[in-house]
Amino acid sequence: MRRLLVVTTVLAGCLNSQNYLDKSVVVSCKKLQQCVPSTFSSRYDSQSTCQSQVQAYYQSWGMYDCISSCTFDEKQARKCLSATRSMSCSDYSKGSYDSSCGQVYSCDATALQCLSEHQSSGDTGDTG
Repeated sequence: MRRLLVVTTVLAGCLNSQNYLDKSVVVSCKKLQQCVPSTFSSRYDSQSTCQSQVQAYYQSWGMYDCISSCTFDEKQARKCLSATRSMSCSDYSKGSYDSSCGQVYSCDATALQCLSEHQSSGDTGDTG
């Protein structure tokens, strides 16, 4: 019985590329609601709506495909999520993310090209 509990705890604590993105969407939606409630409420009627729309947006422009060949750094991902959760609303509003957030993925030129094409084409993630 103890072994099962330990295995479950270990598995629940694992962070990989997919669940990192899912967790970062949750953190971002919470931070938006906390720091810019008027913007949040004009775009979304709930946290679950925010999360599903942002995830659908990422899926629609191929973000998951773009990063599939990238190397994921779990340590940096954990730092990024923690720093984002604790960042001030002032820093959030300025877009001042912790440096660890830029080190979660190491991507080759093809993946970087994919991501930059979407950024330069005006895809901003504004789903509302």
